[in-house]
Amino acid sequence: MIVKESPSYDLVDWKGDLPAAPKRAGGAGRPSQVMANLAVIEADPTRHGEWKIVVHYPTNGQASPASAQKTNLRKRFGDSAACKGWEFEVRRGDVQGHPRVALFARFNPAAIEKGAFQNYVKVAEAKAKERAAKKAAGETPTPS
Repeated sequence: MIVKESPSYDLVDWKGDLPAAPKRAGGAGRPSQVMANLAVIEADPTRHGEWKIVVHYPTNGQASPASAQKTNLRKRFGDSAACKGWEFEVRRGDVQGHPRVALFARFNPAAIEKGAFQNYVKVAEAKAKERAAKKAAGETPTPS
């Protein structure tokens, strides 16, 4: 049963392609349920290569919680499957009969490329240094 006011952390097997992307203009010390769901996916080869919903939220007009979670996971696992095998996407759609905003995850260990994550970290660190230098110089840093 889904309570419309709170997120659901039930791991949902997703069949088929992701819903179409929207067109746009422009607990301390303990593992999260999202991370627990990712661990389940990673440990089970039958779940590899397929999109799974790891958390979904009510559609209160915005995808902010799911988008923020996606950003955090990409920082941790890299921005492509080549880094650590993970891909993350956010989509709106009908989940178990309710309109929701869902964070999808797909794990594909065959996509991992040696050195890709280290390269991702180097690029991210360089961008962070550039933003810090612009901020120190009084410039408005551009998001990356």
